[in-house]
Amino acid sequence: MQRIGLAASKIAQGNIWFYYLAVVVIVCLFAIFVFLVCGFTVALTLFILFLLANGFYLQAVSRLG
Repeated sequence: MQRIGLAASKIAQGNIWFYYLAVVVIVCLFAIFVFLVCGFTVALTLFILFLLANGFYLQAVSRLG
């Protein structure tokens, strides 16, 4: 939080309304970044599990038939 305040104060240069706006923008951008990283990780994990499940399923079916 202190780093966000320091960055926002450098952006705002003394104007309190720009300071508040900068804090909101920085926090929103960071939240979007975290959301995208977590979402990509979950999507990648599901995709790998899908590939593994289909690979094992195809191997088992080919052995039977």
